[in-house]
Amino acid sequence: MPRSRADLEFDGGRGQKARLMPPMNLAGLEREIFISVVASASAEHFVAEDIPLLAAYACSIAQQRRAADELAGGSQDRHWIDMHAQAVRSMNMLAMRLRLGPKARDRNNNQRRQATTLGQVSAYDSLGYDASPPTFKGFRK
Repeated sequence: MPRSRADLEFDGGRGQKARLMPPMNLAGLEREIFISVVASASAEHFVAEDIPLLAAYACSIAQQRRAADELAGGSQDRHWIDMHAQAVRSMNMLAMRLRLGPKARDRNNNQRRQATTLGQVSAYDSLGYDASPPTFKGFRK
């Protein structure tokens, strides 16, 4: 069942701008990455319309990490090489669309939003992330 916009945002009962919640179809590593990315930016940086891009970005990072682990383990399988290259390209494109990275933090560019440091996330911001995620059932073909 799709969640409403109000369900996707959680403000910890403080009346401040809410941080986005990960979609229910993200689990495991992808869910952790989604939460980490959202928590690493200011609360105003992302809006509900960014959720599909953020979910795709989290999946791309997870896919890149899995492929890199296989390649670091000595695998010579072309599948892992291609998967790694595709995931890196996808991460790059999505990071630009989501305005992540050094250019987004440029103080001389007034149109860009300022990212916060990782240590400034309140414990109340992470309360809503404790919802039980579905179990990971593998990648779709």
